[in-house]
Amino acid sequence: MGNERLLSLTGVILVLAGIVWFIAGWGLLPNWGAVIPFFVGLVFLAYYLFGSQNWAIIPGMIVAWVGVAVYLAASGWVPMGLFWPIFVLAPGIAFLSIFVVSPSHNRWAVYPGTIISLTGFAMFGLSLGTYFVDLGWLFAQWWPLVLILIGVLVLLRPEQRN
Repeated sequence: MGNERLLSLTGVILVLAGIVWFIAGWGLLPNWGAVIPFFVGLVFLAYYLFGSQNWAIIPGMIVAWVGVAVYLAASGWVPMGLFWPIFVLAPGIAFLSIFVVSPSHNRWAVYPGTIISLTGFAMFGLSLGTYFVDLGWLFAQWWPLVLILIGVLVLLRPEQRN
């Protein structure tokens, strides 16, 4: 990262920190300490934007989403007992985000991003009580089919052998 971009990034970080402390000083931001993780995530995202470092999207998105959840829970707006799956969903969103910004170089990120995101959404469904089927039993009985499917796909891809 060049000196000019580093100075820009430093300026953005200082402006954001100043805004938060100013608003908190006037009592307009209750539980302002809970906002700190969100702004740490924004620092990583700013590093991506100003420094063109794709890797910074992953910690940026994870910490920013977790920061939003922590602030909303600390403020009493969201019951964390129901919305805890955001901690599972945030990494999935982060992996999918890195794929979106550079699909040709980060195709690998689709796989963990999709699996983790689907797991997070399933956990949200369980947490909110929207499923009428016992998913534990369903998973316990049927997960070996996933292994069979993966094995068949491996066997059917002859170009990968040798």
